[in-house]
Amino acid sequence: DKTFHSREEYLQRDPELEFPADKSYRIEMTPKDYCGNPLYNSTTYASAINRNYQYTLDYGGSIMSDCDGRLLSIKGWTDCRLPMKYFAYEVNGTQETLVAQSGNYVPDAWNSPYKYKKDKTYVIRVVEYGQPETNQVQLVKFTLNYRLPSKYTVYNSYKYSATTFCGSGYNAAKKGYDMNSGYSYYNTSWDGVPAVTQDTYLTIPKMTIVATQKAAPHRKFVATKVTRSNSTLYRNDWRELLPDGSYGADAYAPEGEYSMVAHTDCGDIPMDDDYIGRPTLDLSPTTVDAACDGKFTVTPKGTLTYRGSSSDVEITSFYVSGDNFNTTRNWGQSFDTYQREFTLILNVKRKSDGQTCTLSWPFSMSNYILDFDQSQSLSMFCTDSGKGIIHMALKGGQPPYTYKLSTMDGTEIERKTVPGAVDFEHGTLGQRFRITATDACN
Repeated sequence: DKTFHSREEYLQRDPELEFPADKSYRIEMTPKDYCGNPLYNSTTYASAINRNYQYTLDYGGSIMSDCDGRLLSIKGWTDCRLPMKYFAYEVNGTQETLVAQSGNYVPDAWNSPYKYKKDKTYVIRVVEYGQPETNQVQLVKFTLNYRLPSKYTVYNSYKYSATTFCGSGYNAAKKGYDMNSGYSYYNTSWDGVPAVTQDTYLTIPKMTIVATQKAAPHRKFVATKVTRSNSTLYRNDWRELLPDGSYGADAYAPEGEYSMVAHTDCGDIPMDDDYIGRPTLDLSPTTVDAACDGKFTVTPKGTLTYRGSSSDVEITSFYVSGDNFNTTRNWGQSFDTYQREFTLILNVKRKSDGQTCTLSWPFSMSNYILDFDQSQSLSMFCTDSGKGIIHMALKGGQPPYTYKLSTMDGTEIERKTVPGAVDFEHGTLGQRFRITATDACN
C-alpha cells in the first residue's frame, strides 16, 4: 500500500511503485480514511510489455522517389513507446556499412537524409532510450525493389469531363477552362505488374502530369506540382507549356479531347484520356411572336450538342431566370415575357452516365424587336435600264410593315405595305431619299 498526501507527490516517480515490465497488474485506489470498497472507476489494468518491434519506412506517406533511389521516413516502436536512435547499414554479403544514423533519440519518425539505392539491401537497427548504444536491435532488413505502376487512374467523378460538364471553371475572357479549378485526386493502378516481395513500400516516382489537346498538339498543359498522401496522389499548379519550353502563369484549356500522361524520368506512365467542355445550345430555331403591348411569346427550340453530337445529352426541363415562381417547363413549351434580355436556366442530363447539371444560357430579343435589317438594306442604279432601285427590309415587331419613301424635305413619294422586304424603283443617279417604316402596331 502507498499513501499520497498531495498531487505533486504522486506525480513524482517513486521507486517503490516500479514493477517488472513482463507481468500484468491491476491497481486499485482507496482513500486512507475510507472504509469499504475501492473508489468507483479507480481500478487500472496495466498489461505486460512484450517489446514486439513494429515499424514503417514511409511514415506520413508523402515521399516520392527518384529513379535510382528514394528517401525514407522511418518510425519504429514497441508497446513501450520510448524514443529511439536509428542506425542504417548497407548490406553487401556478410559486410555491413553504416550509411546513416539519427544521432539523437527521436521521439517520432526519423526522416533519414540518406537516399536508399535501388536494388540495394539495408538493415535498420534501433536503440531504445535508456539502453547502451551497443545494444542495437534489428528493426527491419529490406531490399529496395523498384517497379513502375501500369497506369494512373482518375475516378470518373473527378475527371475534367465531369467537372467541366456544367461549365465549372470556364472563363469567357480566356476562352477556356481553368484546369486548377478541377479535382486533383488520382490513384495508382498495379494491374498486370508482377508482384515482388519487399519490406518497403511501392515506388511512386516524382512526376508531372501532361495534358495535350488532340486537335492542337502544340497546346499542352502541365500539372507542375504532384504530391502524395499514402496511395492517393494530387495534381496541382497547372500551367500552360509555352513553345519556348517555359510555363505560362495559368492554364486555361480550350474545349476538346485531351490525352493525359504521367511524365517521369523513369518513363512515361499512361492515364485515361479526358474531355474538357460543356454542352452548347443552338437557339436559332427559336420562334418569338411580338405583341403590340410589348409582350413576347417565346417558343424555345434548338439542339444541345456535346462532344460534337446531340445523342448523349438532353434538356430535361428549363425555367426563366427572374421568374418569381421559377416555373419549370418542358423544352419547346412556350412562355410569355416582357423582358428583352433574360437567361434560360436549363436542366441538362448526360445519358451515358446520368450526370445532371444546370446551365445558364443568355437570350436576347435583339433579333425580334422592330428594326431595320441592315443585311438587306441597299440601293443601286442600273445604267442599262436607267432605273434607281432601293431595297429595304424590317425585322422583328409585328408584320405587315408599312414603308414610306419621301424626299429629303419630307414630301411623300410612295407608300407600300408588305409582309417583308420592299423595293422602290425611283430616282436618278446621285439622288437622295428618306425612308420611314412601321409595323402593324403603329
